[in-house]
Amino acid sequence: MMSSQLSDFPMMKRSSSKLHDPEFQPWGSSLDHQRDLMPHQLPISGSSLEITSSSSGPCSTLVRKFLGLTAGPNSDGIFNRHHGLEEPLSSNPFFSSCRTISRNVRLVLLYCLSGLFFILLTADVVHLACGGEYRESPYGRDNPMISVLGFCSSQITLTMSFLAIAFVLRQAANIASCAHVLDQLLVTFRHRIATGAMVMEKAYIVKYLAFFLVAGVVRFGCATGEQDVVDGFFNATTYAWIPALPTGGVKLYNEACVLAAMFMYLPATALFTYFCSVLVCCLQAFRAENEALLRAVDPDFGMEVDSCGDFNGNGQGPTKVKGMTTEEFVVRLKILRIHHEAINDAYDQLQNTFGLKLLLDIVMNVFAMLSVIAWFSMWSVNSELANTVTGAWNGISVVIYGATLWLVCNRPLLLQSKHSRMVDEIERVLYRRQMVKHMRPSREEICITFALRQRLKTKILSFSAGGVLDIHGMAVSLVAGLAGFIAFIMERIEDFKSHLEVPAVATTAPTGPPNVTCPH
Repeated sequence: MMSSQLSDFPMMKRSSSKLHDPEFQPWGSSLDHQRDLMPHQLPISGSSLEITSSSSGPCSTLVRKFLGLTAGPNSDGIFNRHHGLEEPLSSNPFFSSCRTISRNVRLVLLYCLSGLFFILLTADVVHLACGGEYRESPYGRDNPMISVLGFCSSQITLTMSFLAIAFVLRQAANIASCAHVLDQLLVTFRHRIATGAMVMEKAYIVKYLAFFLVAGVVRFGCATGEQDVVDGFFNATTYAWIPALPTGGVKLYNEACVLAAMFMYLPATALFTYFCSVLVCCLQAFRAENEALLRAVDPDFGMEVDSCGDFNGNGQGPTKVKGMTTEEFVVRLKILRIHHEAINDAYDQLQNTFGLKLLLDIVMNVFAMLSVIAWFSMWSVNSELANTVTGAWNGISVVIYGATLWLVCNRPLLLQSKHSRMVDEIERVLYRRQMVKHMRPSREEICITFALRQRLKTKILSFSAGGVLDIHGMAVSLVAGLAGFIAFIMERIEDFKSHLEVPAVATTAPTGPPNVTCPH
């Protein structure tokens, strides 16, 4: 009977003896027990709910490759030490020392790269402050703040890259912990996740990375193809504190730094997007469990009442309802609660690890878009900058920063949307259960239902940027802010053009003798 009724729920072991097992009491029967057990803590021996502390999942493998903490197929380094896993044993101590040296060399190179980007950023800021390039045009002298913002694109990109490298160095252990938790979650929902779901999510990220690669190379090619770059090799300029450098070489150097910084920044952003995609796939699998439970509880799918009404003919009590028993519903509700807490734990780990980076990514990408928009305002009024090639590579910059902002915000917003629908589905399950339940519910069912509803109301999977701003409201505010800034830029352009037209009108005005007023 159990196996036929629980056919849509493969995560539960189909043995009716487990229903009466005294060890299978994750919550007990008290209302004050609010903390759930994780899936790997369930005292069900032999059940498919057991989760081993394996570090060979897809997320853990990706993180080990991303962080460069290992030098071979064996998993060692920070990841294993963070999770208390055993260090791999090597029969030859020479290879073990080589792996340690390789990790140390990569770590030193990462620190050196972070310091290099910081030096490049400092030199670029000094060049912008002391060079006065933003004051060369009349529009820049009339609108100095807009002009400064228009020349800050390289500084913003270098800052993004420096912050990404600092994040990886600071949060390496927490990133590994996120991967470990998500691998456990994938094991929990391995029977419910669609075969092509993870493949599609990986293809989604690879598609964006390929787009960034092509767009970055095209942008660099357009920048190097300008006539100013070719002619600039015959002119000398001062960059930061270094005098007598060719102007074309300085421009090529700036574009190369921006391209390298973008390629260093994108992997860390793609890693967060991949983690969010894994969480979205697990949430979809959890919704599939809810739908299976709803099909078992909903009267349209088997919970039908006999035609004689709520009571039988002799009035002795309720009729026998076709469907699951109270014990079966309680067991499935327990597992539903456990899986919900597992998703919440994975979300909390992601929020604590990537919350500040999410805030910085959104802010820096918005500033980069504002910088390019400000540059376009100078490009539209300055005849020296008005050429198609320059406008093309800056247009590509707008597309790159906009796509990066979409890559950062898309999956967190999708996660929040799917979680809202999941909450509605669970509420429907509980509502249908109450509608078809014509007998007094057990104390355990009341406890679990109450705890599940309270948890659904208080725990919302909505990422907050740095724990300060909700990303959903922040996205709406950013769109409104960008629209307002574009309107402000257009107003300043029209005002500047109107001031340029006034002298021309004055010089073409007809001249004549002044009007003489005859006295009365």
